[in-house]
Amino acid sequence: NFGGRQAILYRNTDWGSVTQELYVASLAELGGEAVAVENYLETERDFRSLLAVVRDAEPEVVTLIAYYTDGALLAQQAEAVDLAAQLVASGSCNSPQFIELGGASVNGVVTTTVFFPGAPRPEAEPFVAAYRERYDEDPDSFAALAYDGVKILAWAANEGGAEREAIQRTLVESTEIPSIVYGPFQFAEDRRVLNAEMVPIEVEDGAFTAFEG
Repeated sequence: NFGGRQAILYRNTDWGSVTQELYVASLAELGGEAVAVENYLETERDFRSLLAVVRDAEPEVVTLIAYYTDGALLAQQAEAVDLAAQLVASGSCNSPQFIELGGASVNGVVTTTVFFPGAPRPEAEPFVAAYRERYDEDPDSFAALAYDGVKILAWAANEGGAEREAIQRTLVESTEIPSIVYGPFQFAEDRRVLNAEMVPIEVEDGAFTAFEG
């Protein structure tokens, strides 16, 4: 949706390095082009010279593989160097602190989440409503995943027996495990959710909203 010419800025940590390698490989498979790949130390706070290099590569999209603290700073300083590309941030920037720290500079930034209460799956609507009523706020992805995990274990115990081995067998063999986060799913051989879909969201007027593309 954003065009093929992308620049990637990533935090120089094990997580950042592995994530950018996977991202660049996926970008190439989809026919995109990485016109710049730059890293920064997690202690850095002045990114203007790095962002100027990225700007001069003329990307259509700049992907930030960052935490919300440095992600907010990168968004702010991108404005300072007149970097006009669309900013896309890793899901680790899906935090209220990202908006608090970045202010107006993060408006328009697109990121991802596994669960967004503003547009929940139908099976998640009762959970969202109950959470709002009890806590007077929206559930975040951590709350949804915690609730989902307990419900999945209870479902597995009911389906195949409450013994540890029975629960494990049920989860391994089932192809439609009920979930408010993923919808019916199954586990892959590496124990990850098979074909898990991320939900794109965008910062708009100081709040996360569903990304319409």
